[in-house]
Amino acid sequence: LKGHPFMRQPLESNGPGSVNRFHPACVEMDINGKNEALEYISEKKELTDVILTGVTPDNLDQVGEAINEIRIMDHIVCVRICLNHILSDPASLTGEQVDLLISLPEFSIARPLRVEIETWVVLSGDIHPQARILIEKLNQKGIHTYTNVPLIGGVNDDPEIMLGLAHALRQTGLEFHHVYVGGLPIQEELEHKTGIKPADTRTVIDIASKIRTDCSGREIPLYVNWTPRGE
Repeated sequence: LKGHPFMRQPLESNGPGSVNRFHPACVEMDINGKNEALEYISEKKELTDVILTGVTPDNLDQVGEAINEIRIMDHIVCVRICLNHILSDPASLTGEQVDLLISLPEFSIARPLRVEIETWVVLSGDIHPQARILIEKLNQKGIHTYTNVPLIGGVNDDPEIMLGLAHALRQTGLEFHHVYVGGLPIQEELEHKTGIKPADTRTVIDIASKIRTDCSGREIPLYVNWTPRGE
């Protein structure tokens, strides 16, 4: 699973190749094709959220440029940067790159634009021990960081494993945002290749009950499934 892009399923009506319109109000935008993506986003006034994908420490300058262009689009209120390096390899970000991330939010009453960092994790071992230092620094500067978790049969679809992950995320300073029960490309790919089925209702209830019983309220995620219209 290492390095797999945990992207969402697109709606039937999609944009250009660099855009994944997976929800009526939200798109994933590949930073490597930002010009055509930004043109599409600027025209779709029903959009409110943009997720920047394909982001690495080496192209953070392009992220800054894209956010500056998005900032003038009145209909966009939040940009999420999908950057797993802050979890798996925080040392790969230089001091200058961290400073660039910190400079991205621009808080103003007239034109607030929320900047968040989205990560994906499957097991608690995916989190580097030093990630907490970087995440605390980002949180202190107003950059909200959170993680999404896909349930993978035989890997993390177990109450004890998910309980350990919930604790690890809390200790690292990450919000446990979504659990994806099914419908992600990686889940469908694994089902096709290995026959691994999505977690059944009983398993999801057992996981939810365990986390609800043993965790604080801030460790409890939202549960998400897929419909043809998105989340």
